[in-house]
Amino acid sequence: MPGLLVACVLGAALGCASAKLKILQPVVRPSQITLVVKRGPHLTVSGKRLRALRKLVNESLSADGLHIVDHLGPGVAQVVGTIERDDPGNRTVRLFFGFLGFGGGEFASNWALSTPEGDPTGECEVRGSVYVAGDYDDVLKAAMHRVSECLLAPNR
Repeated sequence: MPGLLVACVLGAALGCASAKLKILQPVVRPSQITLVVKRGPHLTVSGKRLRALRKLVNESLSADGLHIVDHLGPGVAQVVGTIERDDPGNRTVRLFFGFLGFGGGEFASNWALSTPEGDPTGECEVRGSVYVAGDYDDVLKAAMHRVSECLLAPNR
C-alpha cells in the first residue's frame, strides 16, 4: 500500500504531457506565412476556443522566428492547421485515476504549408496527450512547438 501511495504522489508531481510530430511531406522553409486555423469535420469547439488555439500557434511560430502576416502576397506561404481533436480531459480525475487511464486529455492536428499559388510544399501531423496529473496547457505548448519544428525543419 505505501508503494502505491508513493507511485501516485510521484506521478502527480511529475505528470505526463507529450506531443509528437510526424512529417508527412518535407517542408520547404518559408520566410513569411499567413496562418489559418480551422475545425476538423468532427470537432465541436467554440469560435472563442479556436481563436485561442490560433493565438497559441501564432505566438509559438513568432517566437521561433517565423514572420506571420495578415494576407497572402508575393513570397508569402500559407499554413493551414486543422484541429481534429481538442479534449483537455479532466485534471481532477487524472490526478486520482490517471494511472488507470481515466481523465486523460488529447490534442490532434494536421498542418499543411502551401505557396501563394496553392501548391503544397509540406505537411505534418501533430498529436499530444496528457495522463496522470499533467497539465493540458503543457500539451498545447509542446504541440505548438512541434508545429514550429515542422515548419522550420530543413528538407529531408
